[in-house]
Amino acid sequence: MLIKDENTPAAGRWLAPAGIGLGVVVGVFLGYAWFGVGSGTGLPETLEGPFAEPSATEQPLPPSPLEQIRITVAEGDARILQSVRDQALRDGLITIRDVVPATVRVRDKEVPAQIRIKGDWTDHVETDKWSFRIEVEDSVLGMRRFSIQNANTRTYTLEWLFLEFARRTGVLAPRSMFVDVVVNNNRMGVYQLEEHFTKEMLESQGRRDGPIVHFDEDPVWSTFLKFRQFYTEHERGPVLVAQAREAWIAEVDAFDEKRLTRVDELNQRLHRALDQLRDAQRILIQNLSDEQDLLKREALADLQGQTIDDLFDTEKLARLLALCSLFDAKHGLAQHQWRFYHDPMLDRLEPIAFDMTWGPGTSRTTELAIFDPSVKDYLRSRRYYEEVFHSLARLSEPGFLEGLLEDVRADYERFSGALAAEGELPDWCRFDVISSAMKERRAHFRRLLSPTDIAMFSCTVYEDEEAETPREVGLTQELDTVPGTLEVEAWAITLLPVTVESFRFSNGTEVTAAESVVDKKHLRDDGTVVLPREGQHVTFRFPLDKRLEYLRQVQGFKQAIREQTEPDKNIKVQISAVYRPITASESRVTPLYLRRLASPLNLSERRPPQPEMIAALDQHEFLAYDVGTDRLSVRPGEWEVDGDLLIPDGQVLYMTGGTTLRFQPGAVVLTTAPLQWVGTQTQEILLEPTDESDGWGGLVVLKSGTQRSRLEWVTIRRTKGIARGAWQTTGGVTFYASEVDLVNCRFEESLGEDALNIFGCEFTMVGVAMSGAQSDLFDGDFVQGTIDNCSFASSVGDAVDFSGSTVAVSNCTFDSIGDKCVSAGERSDVRVTACAVTSTSIAVASKDLSKVEVEGLRVERASKYVFATYIKKPEFGPSSLTATGLEMGEGVDARHLCQLTCVLEVDGKTIPGTQVDVSTLYDEDRK
Repeated sequence: MLIKDENTPAAGRWLAPAGIGLGVVVGVFLGYAWFGVGSGTGLPETLEGPFAEPSATEQPLPPSPLEQIRITVAEGDARILQSVRDQALRDGLITIRDVVPATVRVRDKEVPAQIRIKGDWTDHVETDKWSFRIEVEDSVLGMRRFSIQNANTRTYTLEWLFLEFARRTGVLAPRSMFVDVVVNNNRMGVYQLEEHFTKEMLESQGRRDGPIVHFDEDPVWSTFLKFRQFYTEHERGPVLVAQAREAWIAEVDAFDEKRLTRVDELNQRLHRALDQLRDAQRILIQNLSDEQDLLKREALADLQGQTIDDLFDTEKLARLLALCSLFDAKHGLAQHQWRFYHDPMLDRLEPIAFDMTWGPGTSRTTELAIFDPSVKDYLRSRRYYEEVFHSLARLSEPGFLEGLLEDVRADYERFSGALAAEGELPDWCRFDVISSAMKERRAHFRRLLSPTDIAMFSCTVYEDEEAETPREVGLTQELDTVPGTLEVEAWAITLLPVTVESFRFSNGTEVTAAESVVDKKHLRDDGTVVLPREGQHVTFRFPLDKRLEYLRQVQGFKQAIREQTEPDKNIKVQISAVYRPITASESRVTPLYLRRLASPLNLSERRPPQPEMIAALDQHEFLAYDVGTDRLSVRPGEWEVDGDLLIPDGQVLYMTGGTTLRFQPGAVVLTTAPLQWVGTQTQEILLEPTDESDGWGGLVVLKSGTQRSRLEWVTIRRTKGIARGAWQTTGGVTFYASEVDLVNCRFEESLGEDALNIFGCEFTMVGVAMSGAQSDLFDGDFVQGTIDNCSFASSVGDAVDFSGSTVAVSNCTFDSIGDKCVSAGERSDVRVTACAVTSTSIAVASKDLSKVEVEGLRVERASKYVFATYIKKPEFGPSSLTATGLEMGEGVDARHLCQLTCVLEVDGKTIPGTQVDVSTLYDEDRK
């Protein structure tokens, strides 16, 4: 049976890429059993490799420290796979992607599957260990789609190690392991297993389901196949077809497009992600030759001012490039290798580490990966460039690398030991050798990140044009007035980013770089100024008379100028520049030398950009900005907001009690910095819509980090969440990677999916009241925090819903909850203490490898169950719930649900497990 691989991104890949000549296509077509097995159409007569001499009975495997995978393929289907392999050996490339049915067994679980030959180069099929792509109908090892391959195709254990480091430093990467493989009862030995690009991969690493996009590789391989005889180590083939190998001209594709297009929200994100990757191609086009000027101008017009920072999560991209530098991983930097996930919160593409192939056995280069030709086009982003060095500095910190190595050591030695037992592990893959090599590179980069000379400064005093003209005294001037302006020119003399922090006077007075820099584009959020790596000069300017008044050294300064001599025009004064490499924590201080001159030398549907301060103030009359304290605040009173309230990037917004903001339908508050909104019990802060029937978009705080927001006595009403094309939030109020304290706040009448969504950070909630939601009240994703003395009422969905989180819930009340009062999923750890439930469907649920402890819960009414433990997502596994001190309302029986393999214990009694149809359970909830 021959099956088309519907998960291959581009359509029409039945036989070979479209670019291969007609003769090749016809030859392949005739060489296959298109009209049925055994029809004499050219299938191999003798089976080889994994299918050779299949055993009629299942052979027991010797003891192994690895997971074991058994694959069974019918003989006719095995012949089809072998014909694919034979054609690949003739072509020099694997170009045919035909899929056949199979069964896969892991542990005691056997599932139907589809299988095909996997890979591009023939190293995947040259030995008896052929590489396979496998898709199973029901997940095994938490995965539905994965590859198995000979370890040498992924540099033995080294690719696994890179992917482990990537995930442990927050970079998306496929899960990987080593397994014992049996094909048709033939033991094939140790294979590397690598997860494919699926929603299970995303969810296992704390991301929501969404599109993964990439550049179509078909033109690369079809062109190579057609002209491979012209390719050498130094030549890229005929000039006429060379650009077919370039990412800027390739089609953009997504994995699993058919599934994504079935859900409107995912379909919008799919098209947004594809558009973003096309815009990335337009940025690449800007570096083409002058002969392609028309194409460059068209691309520039289509970009409409967008930059790398508008398309990519540059922080994650930089982190991946830092890892590539430390580990000398260059193979995965080829543009046709890139894969990107669309983050719906940031509306940016996040890179995925894949097929990096690094290590002492492949290269000994000492150059930073950021300068590799494959990624040089991204250097136009200063944020990305600087973040790479921040990440390199972190990886190079003493103890950081050692900690990562220790974390993976046990698994590495287990896997490498299994390969060594088969004689398939080079010496340079031993753990001690790899550790030593990595530490050597770390030491090399520590030296690179701390050069002796990093910046130069030129300092000039300009006289105030309105000051009294100094009279000449010989070779010097008698200064009756203090010079008016000090100007400093600074520039980097290294490609390492350099930050200027301040200018320091001898009495300790400092002028910050932030307040004195002339061009604010060089200013960073942390108040420092970064010098351009191209050596461009940055100008700092401030009044000097005021500084000298503080110093009380006017006469000394004048004397210094009077005593200059003709040969030496530089005047040394006690002013120093404070600066450092961006990778260092300690500052350097360099005295400045002065020269003196009489006068100076002559959005549619997407996340909106943060405005400049002047633009924000012009748009909203209720905003007030104090220059002296750098404080942006909302004036008390009742205000109707004109459009979105967009806060300048990195600017804290203050608001006090007695303030009401009313928003138009769909409008949002968007900030990238903490909020300090503090009202009182008698003077609250209120955010609500101008149109009660339509609501408003809501509040979004994005990546403000560990600078905590505080909302106290704040009421937010009738939010809907954001759905502007691919920029989407489930919460009417969203804190994304932004720590927050909520005290005595109220969230009322939510019209969206979640009244409040906190994602990827720490939080506290004290005295918060949430009521009236058309779905969930509070959704916490990958968070750590506490909820104390809060009330939750009148929700169609859950009261509080956690995924991948660690949370303590205490002294809370729940009333009229349509689904679950407390729902813990996706490996959450939740403790519920001294809470009370008036009415609900399910009081507490633990699912998908979560652990819940309940103490002192009183339940008046639960229409379905008090406690429930079950598996919603099989890739996670069974959950557990332990409860003590349960009190039920008078005359009410406690009913519980425990799915087989889960654990539920109530007041010392184990609740027996039963078979549960989870899909039916959720269908009933939706009715």
